[in-house]
Amino acid sequence: MNILIEKASYIISPYNGRLLVDINKDILIENGFITCIEEKCGKPRDTYVINGYNKLITPGFINTGMDLVVYYIQDFLLNLFSQDFFNKIVEAENELVNEEIVKYMSRVLCTRLLLSGFTGFLVSTSYPHVLVNECREYGMYIATGIVKGFRERIDLTSFKTICSEYGRCIPVYTIYDPMLITNEDFLDEINNVMNMGFKIRIEASRTKYEVFSFKKNTGKWFIEYLYSKNLINKNTLLTHLNWITSAELDYLKNTGVYISLSPSTTLFIGERGFPPVFELMNRDIPLTIGFSGLMNSELSMFDELKKLFVMYRYLYGDNRVDPVRLMYNILYYPYLFLGLGDRSLYKYSIADIIVIRSNIDHFKDIVSKILLDKLEVEYVIVGGYIKLSPENRFYFEKNITENIRLIRNKIYF
Repeated sequence: MNILIEKASYIISPYNGRLLVDINKDILIENGFITCIEEKCGKPRDTYVINGYNKLITPGFINTGMDLVVYYIQDFLLNLFSQDFFNKIVEAENELVNEEIVKYMSRVLCTRLLLSGFTGFLVSTSYPHVLVNECREYGMYIATGIVKGFRERIDLTSFKTICSEYGRCIPVYTIYDPMLITNEDFLDEINNVMNMGFKIRIEASRTKYEVFSFKKNTGKWFIEYLYSKNLINKNTLLTHLNWITSAELDYLKNTGVYISLSPSTTLFIGERGFPPVFELMNRDIPLTIGFSGLMNSELSMFDELKKLFVMYRYLYGDNRVDPVRLMYNILYYPYLFLGLGDRSLYKYSIADIIVIRSNIDHFKDIVSKILLDKLEVEYVIVGGYIKLSPENRFYFEKNITENIRLIRNKIYF
C-alpha cells in the first residue's frame, strides 16, 4: 500500500540527540518504508492521500510500563495503602482474571492504545500468549512475556515460539517483586532467560516502605544491589523508580540501562516520591514513559507528559526538565530498547508514524501545544499500513464499548 501525506504542516523527528522540525513537506510511503520527504513527492498509482494541513507528524509512541489488569481494577484499588497496592495487583492477576477475561481486556487495551497514537507497548500479564493472539490484527509491536510473581500460564520456550510466529513480538521477562532478586538461585534463572533473548523488565522498589525494607534485608539500596549482581545493562528496563538516592544515579550512568517513568501511577498511589528526571537526563541515562491508565484512562501520552512536569515542579521545586529533550527521549529510546532500531523519520526508514490534528501557529509552539492542548490522533501507520484512520475510528470505539461490557459481566468485586 502506498501512502502520501501532502504538505504536512510540521514533521518532528529525533535525530542525533535533538528534535528536527520540517515544515510543509510531503511524505511518501511505499512498501512499508518512507521513500520521500520533500517539498513535493511524486504520487504513484493507487496511493492513499492524507491532507497534511494543520497536521503534526511524529514517530508512533511506545508505552513501556503497562500492567494489563491494572487498567481494569483501579476502582478496586482506590482505598488501599500504597504498600498493599501492588500485592493486590498480583492477587488480581492470579485469582481474579482468567483466559476469557484477558481476551476482552487485550482487545480493549490494544484498541485504546491505537486510538491514542501508540504503535507498540510493553505489558505485564499472566496470559501473554492470549494477549498476543488477540492483538495480532492491530499490527502493533508487542513486548510481553513471563512475569515472575504472577502465576505462570505458559513456559518460556512455548511463549518464545508464539512470539516468533507473530514477528512483531518482543519477549520480555518481568520481575514484579523486587525482593525476588535477592534469591541467588533466581539470579541464575535471570541469566538463563537473558541468554534466550528475553529483555528484562524489573519493577523497582516503588514505595518508601519497600525501599527501606529492601535496604534492611540486603544492606544495600535497590540500584546498588542490582549493580552488584550485574543486572543493569542495555537489555534491562527499570520501572517505577520513585525513590532513588543521588549515589545510585552514578551506578546507572554508562550502563545502557533504560528507565521508564509512570507519573500517573505515582500520583494514584499517593507517594511523595518521584524520579529525579533532570538528573537522570543530565547523566544521559535513557529515559522514557510507561503507564497503565491509572488517572489516565484514555492512555494519552500527552496527559502523561503534563503530569510529569507538574509532579517534578511540585516535588523538586524547579523547571529544569527540558520538554524538547524529553520529547526526543520518548520518541527515540523505546524503539531502541525493544531492539527495533532507529525510527526517526528519514528516507528508507520503516514507516511507524502518527498523524496528529493540531492548529500550531509556529514551529516554536510545537512542544508547548503538545503539553497544553488536547490533541487528537487521526492516523496511525504501523510498518507502512494504516491501522487507524477517521474512517475506522468509530469501529474501534464501538469495539471498546462492547468488550468493556463483557469484562464487567465477568468480573465481580
